[in-house]
Amino acid sequence: MSRWKAVFLLFLLLAGTRAWALSPQALKLLDNRFRVDYGIEAITMLVQRKEHSSPVIVVLPDGSKWYSHRHPQNVSWSEGPAGDMIRVANPMPGPWQLIGQVSENSKILLISDIQLMLDPLPKTVFRGERIKLHASIEGDNNTLSIRDFHKMLKWKVNLVSANRRGDENYAAGVKKIGGFEDDGTKLDERPNDGHFTSSLDFDQPSGLYGLRLEVGNEVFNRTVDQDLEIIPQPFRLSVPQKPGTDPGEYRVQVNVDQQDLMPGELHLVIQVRAPSGMMGELTVTPEEEVQSYSLPMVMEMGSYLIKGTAVGTTASGEEFFLNLPELNFYVSPPPPPSLSPTERAAMVQEQMQEKEDAARFRVISIVVGANGVLLLFGLGVLLFWRKRMRLMEQLEAVPLVAEPEIEPDKIDLTTDSDR
Repeated sequence: MSRWKAVFLLFLLLAGTRAWALSPQALKLLDNRFRVDYGIEAITMLVQRKEHSSPVIVVLPDGSKWYSHRHPQNVSWSEGPAGDMIRVANPMPGPWQLIGQVSENSKILLISDIQLMLDPLPKTVFRGERIKLHASIEGDNNTLSIRDFHKMLKWKVNLVSANRRGDENYAAGVKKIGGFEDDGTKLDERPNDGHFTSSLDFDQPSGLYGLRLEVGNEVFNRTVDQDLEIIPQPFRLSVPQKPGTDPGEYRVQVNVDQQDLMPGELHLVIQVRAPSGMMGELTVTPEEEVQSYSLPMVMEMGSYLIKGTAVGTTASGEEFFLNLPELNFYVSPPPPPSLSPTERAAMVQEQMQEKEDAARFRVISIVVGANGVLLLFGLGVLLFWRKRMRLMEQLEAVPLVAEPEIEPDKIDLTTDSDR
């Protein structure tokens, strides 16, 4: 490999104005300055800075400046709360400088190639199985690890139903099942060590899927596609419903597919949540195809929830850890005691009396209602008649005025011209 295509990796530990190069091929850095030699095709700067500080400013050898919001098209820039990832194609040879609140004792890496390293994905998993997979982002064959680097990446894992007829997931569409973490939570062992750990939810309907894993940001993107089949768990839990049974008689039944499992190596931790919210736990190791276990925590009427975990070994020697699917059951009150013939006859008589009383009440209501309507109508007619009679009396009391008579000899037929 020529000198111009050598792999660049620089770890900087800031302490005053001193800097140490931890690789013989590392670029020297002093006061956030470094030099890019001629012939480098591309570099990626991974800069760690103080939490919630502004993105760094990149000063080129010719004095021009790049910002996260203003830079050429040959530059890709991804900013996070505590760092920047900047990729430059065909960088200008000469001295470069970074301006910003670069964290004390932080690392600045200059890398020429980025790759996704991922554990092989399984071809089949049990429904609800917990799978611990590792992934890392490598630059020039070195794992990239700076504080909060995981916040600069976006992981997405989807399951797409293959629509195989007869599968439980037929026409189920797309299922988002999580991603990978490097924050020391869930299955991740140590935060910010550059090793990402899966947090995938395989509690999905069984069947054939297409799995797609995507990771990236504005600087780089990687995608992995493969087929994956989710198979049913090698055992089933059920609580036979017994209406009216005493709560203390309820039992959980476990059906085991023994041909798929190593004998004696299936262990279930069953958690039962009572209607009051109290939790009870039961640990069992089924050794037969069908076994039932008492549920001493079931002591009252109401709705119960069963969940928990299972560990075991398949017949082929593969160990597994499963989350049990949630199971609900309801403890109903006992039925009322049976009645004697005398009590039954009295109850029938009481029901007949109630029906007769209801019919009598309806008849009385109809009669009273009709009489009320007739009474209101009669009052209305009476008021109208009295008002009309009063008006007639008033008209008769008014005296008649005779119209004046016109005498013929007093009619003047002359006009003003005759006068």
